[in-house]
Amino acid sequence: IQSLPTAPVSVIDHHDEERTIERLCASTPVTVLGVVQALDGSMAGQLNALTQRATNMGNRLRDSNITPRIAWQGLRSMIWPSLRYCLPATVFTRAEGRQALLPLVKQLLPKLGASRHTPREYRYAPSSLQGLGLPDPYIEQGIAHVKYITTHGGLPTTSGKLLQISLDQLQLEIGTRKPVLSASFGVFGYLATPSWLKCLWQFSHNFSIQIEYPQTAL
Repeated sequence: IQSLPTAPVSVIDHHDEERTIERLCASTPVTVLGVVQALDGSMAGQLNALTQRATNMGNRLRDSNITPRIAWQGLRSMIWPSLRYCLPATVFTRAEGRQALLPLVKQLLPKLGASRHTPREYRYAPSSLQGLGLPDPYIEQGIAHVKYITTHGGLPTTSGKLLQISLDQLQLEIGTRKPVLSASFGVFGYLATPSWLKCLWQFSHNFSIQIEYPQTAL
């Protein structure tokens, strides 16, 4: 079946010149403000970008001659901030986040004076529990989500309105009068379409975080 031809769509730019808007498939990832996104919600593009960045940084660490102290300071002050930049907009699973950073972690552990075969439990456990205290992408992502919704939730800003609309749609989808984020994810979670809000809902459920949000119009 041949697709019907589509008429070009154009806009006037800031130079008062007509520009044709490029048509892309919903699954085609594009980089917007440093985050790779696709209209269908796929995280494959951002996951590949994060893996590539982690690989490049890991290779630089491997070829460097630095002390464990400098390696740790570099992780906290430069490496990790550049990697976590995208996390407020991502919906990675715990396995996806850790796998993406694995090329970096493999090179980082020896520089910190630890074995490459250090169990994951010790890699991400805090130093108070005899762990290395490495940042866990899934935990950092969840914290970024919670910060975002507590900052913009209920406000008449563009972000606040988009959150409210998304919450209303999610509540209609799962069919409950109880505020979505207060409802049991274990009971209703399977009804929700994968999304940023579902990721936040699941994270708050897994870690017993209570988020109170204004009642929707349902």
